[in-house]
Amino acid sequence: MTTPLVSIIIPVFNGQDFIEECIYSALNQTYCHTEIIVVDNNSIDHTVDKVLQIQEKFPEKISLFFEEKQGVSYARNKGIAHSHGQWIQFLDADDLLYSDKLERQLKLIFTSTSSPLMVAGVYHHLSEDKKIREVPLLTEGQDPYKSIAASLLGHLDSNLFHIDALTGINGFNETLKVGEDTDMIFRILCFKGTASIVYDLTPSAVYRQRNFGQLTKMNPMIINTEGLKVRLSILNLLKSHAPDYFHKNEDYFIDYVYYFIYRIGIYDIDNAFSLYVKHLGGVYIPKWNSEVISWYHIAFLNILGFRNLMKCRRWLKTIFIKTKAE
Repeated sequence: MTTPLVSIIIPVFNGQDFIEECIYSALNQTYCHTEIIVVDNNSIDHTVDKVLQIQEKFPEKISLFFEEKQGVSYARNKGIAHSHGQWIQFLDADDLLYSDKLERQLKLIFTSTSSPLMVAGVYHHLSEDKKIREVPLLTEGQDPYKSIAASLLGHLDSNLFHIDALTGINGFNETLKVGEDTDMIFRILCFKGTASIVYDLTPSAVYRQRNFGQLTKMNPMIINTEGLKVRLSILNLLKSHAPDYFHKNEDYFIDYVYYFIYRIGIYDIDNAFSLYVKHLGGVYIPKWNSEVISWYHIAFLNILGFRNLMKCRRWLKTIFIKTKAE
């Protein structure tokens, strides 16, 4: 196996409690031909001090850069710009890589019969109460377009990207606050083709859920608004780059547009109804798909209509909260 350089890019904002463990998970890879690029994004805690302490021990391995524009996409794109590797590993500052991650995935790449530009990998989700679960991956032979729309094509930590795939699409969309990873991977699929993926079914990273210090941590309204933007972008990309495929599968992707409009409606009914009219004509009924929308949701939508369904949901939630409080 050849030994290409892998650039491990770590964006960080106020990550003093986790950054050391994160960096050491990168340093402890069994595949050693790596560089570690830390991009601080305006931390006001002791993150930078801790990075500098480790950098003193491994000056040839670790580089530290600063990005003043707030946002994880700015930080990741700066890391890409300063990278020298043929392959790029993204690693959020509160997450971890398993030690054999890069070695195993590079073997998958070099034994592939295609010329892959991306590895999609399984990962572990660690909740704040220390419960761990494996996040599944839709695999080879299944539909990668649907996989990424459903967020089942790995995670940035568990995936691996060829530098050409990233520079070919101009990296991350810096206008997105959430969902920038889904958007980026989907653009790779559209511009580079679905054959550019290999799949790693062994968990390779730990995504750690926490409430503070994450660059991507947002309130639910922002998460769902940005999620809608990404799904609308997916629709437009499919229409322009894979029109025959889109014609056969459009219901699946339009249902995801509906799903995020519905999620917005939990917090703002009037805004959601306006979006429902604007993007779905105000009369669209999603197809039943257990991955996206439940059958009983569709049944009540048919009976009540969108606005009344959301009002009913809010009323029932209010009753439930009052009953629980008593």
